[in-house]
Amino acid sequence: MSDPNRPWFCSILQTSRAIVREGERHLQQGKCVVIAYPLTCMNWIYFRRKFNENNIRMVFVSLKASYETITDTRRGRHFDVGEHDRIQDMIAEGYDARAFSDIVFDNNGFDFGTALSRLDAELRRFIAP
Repeated sequence: MSDPNRPWFCSILQTSRAIVREGERHLQQGKCVVIAYPLTCMNWIYFRRKFNENNIRMVFVSLKASYETITDTRRGRHFDVGEHDRIQDMIAEGYDARAFSDIVFDNNGFDFGTALSRLDAELRRFIAP
C-alpha cells in the first residue's frame, strides 16, 4: 500500500521489492515468473537483475486496454480524479506497449475469465520449449 506522505518512487520501490520477494518465495531455482505490471525501464532492469541472481526466467507482459475499458465501473473499481488523470498519462506514455515486453496482451473488451484464459494460452505458447 502506498504512503501518501512519501514520494511516488518509494511506493514503486516497495511494490517492486514485494514482487521479487513473492516471486522468489514461490519459485524454486530455474523456474519462470510472469510479470504483468506497468513497468518503467528502471523496474525492468531491477527485476532482471534480482531474478537473474536466482536463475529465474522472467516473462514481461504489457497489458493493453483503452481508457474506457479500464475505467468502466462494471469492472467493480472506481477511480478518483487523480487516478483517471494518471491512467490517461500512462496510456499516453506507452505503458501498454513497452519495448522490453515479451508479450503485449490486448485485453480490451474481455471479461476477466476470458482475458485470463487467452493470456494463459499466449504465455504457454511463449514459454513452451
